[in-house]
Amino acid sequence: MVMKILSLVFMILLVMLFSGVVSGIDNSAAASLLDRIALGEGTTDAAAQGHGLASAYEITYAYGEYVPEDSKPLTEMTIGEVKQLQHQMLSNQAGNKLQSSAVGKYQLIRATLVEQQKELGLSDDIKFDAATQELFGLSLLEKRGYREWTEGKISDYQFQKNLAKEWASVADPDTGKSHYGQGVGTTDAQIKEAMAQTKSLLGIQQKEQKQMITLTLYIHDGSASGPVISGAQVTGQDGSGASFQQTTDSNGCVIIIGESGTWSFAASADGYEANSWSQPIAYTDTKDAFLTYSVASSTGSKSSGFVDPGVAALMQQVASGGKVESIQESASSTSAVGQPEHVAPTTWNSESGVVGKWRFSYQNCKCSPDEIAQGCSCDPFEITFNEDGTCIFGDGSTGKWVQYGDTVRFIDDSSFVEGKTCPCIMEGTINSDTMIFDKSYCPCDMYQPQNIMDTTGLSSHEAEATSIGHRDGT
Repeated sequence: MVMKILSLVFMILLVMLFSGVVSGIDNSAAASLLDRIALGEGTTDAAAQGHGLASAYEITYAYGEYVPEDSKPLTEMTIGEVKQLQHQMLSNQAGNKLQSSAVGKYQLIRATLVEQQKELGLSDDIKFDAATQELFGLSLLEKRGYREWTEGKISDYQFQKNLAKEWASVADPDTGKSHYGQGVGTTDAQIKEAMAQTKSLLGIQQKEQKQMITLTLYIHDGSASGPVISGAQVTGQDGSGASFQQTTDSNGCVIIIGESGTWSFAASADGYEANSWSQPIAYTDTKDAFLTYSVASSTGSKSSGFVDPGVAALMQQVASGGKVESIQESASSTSAVGQPEHVAPTTWNSESGVVGKWRFSYQNCKCSPDEIAQGCSCDPFEITFNEDGTCIFGDGSTGKWVQYGDTVRFIDDSSFVEGKTCPCIMEGTINSDTMIFDKSYCPCDMYQPQNIMDTTGLSSHEAEATSIGHRDGT
């Protein structure tokens, strides 16, 4: 009797959470779409029973291959127990090229489970049963723009693009392949059919989808025929109102796929004035745009790498005659060398240049067996900082760096966690031939920074292990 009362209380809680977090979602219509996604993930009841499991809600990555034999069914575990199980799963995959902690009907990896648990306000002692897993599924749809899609605020193309970023088995609308380079379980045609069925269940009249067109846009320096600018940010909306956000490649261009109509654009790059405009884009075409130097970029010496927005603002103030003693960053921390706060420099130049090869070693570095299985290492490492703002690590991976005054920041573009890109931004100080990195931003699955200076939504914290580097040859 007590268990029945507890179960009833939990169901009431789910209804309250559902109305507060994913309100406005039609269960039956959303369930139809989620069932198609689960089919592509290989997490149907039939698939489960074919591997000796009771239902789709009991499935773990590789159908239990990396789960301890004495583990109880997923639906009998609490969320806290599931997270512990995911640690064990990753530990049991040490040495595998592709590692995953995916669990349940909707194959939630640990980072996503933690993210959505926090979003839904669920405690660790809530059962990870069918009702809870369905709530997670609905929340993931909401995260990827389901409500906006059903209200016509984003296009079918954009919603499918979003789904492909959440579930690796869903075909990307641009390529027809997995966004993460894995196998496709729900093809482009199948996900479009499922989306059309969902709209039909909701009574939404299916609009005729315009043919998608491809725009190749080059960003130049000074004029439409000037040198190209790599690393420029290009954002805007296509003819349907779907948003895009890209960064120009080494050729100074972005390739955008969208619907015909009037497109809006905004382009920006460090050291340049931002530029925005609108124009009709009726067919696949190539266009050119340009940026001009900002006032800040003409003040002081022009350095390789990227210009920090705070430093650029400081330079502008100095250029206009303002006297500035210092700028203090909003995120401060106590460094390993005893400085109470990090203070940005008052000038762009520094007597200590970062360009060259550096050798680093860790202090106070510890890796648990689980962390070692996920790639954690306390070994010494090398970084070569190039004049063009790129850096190369000793294992051949690449990244970007910026120096403003005696502060240095770099980002490793090649870090992966559970098969997903997980860039880590490190920050520290340079003094002659010594560098100390003691602050980190590691967003992983929660947020993907668009450039090295973008820490939107991130909280800085002291790095778990301080790394100290010396210039090669010193």
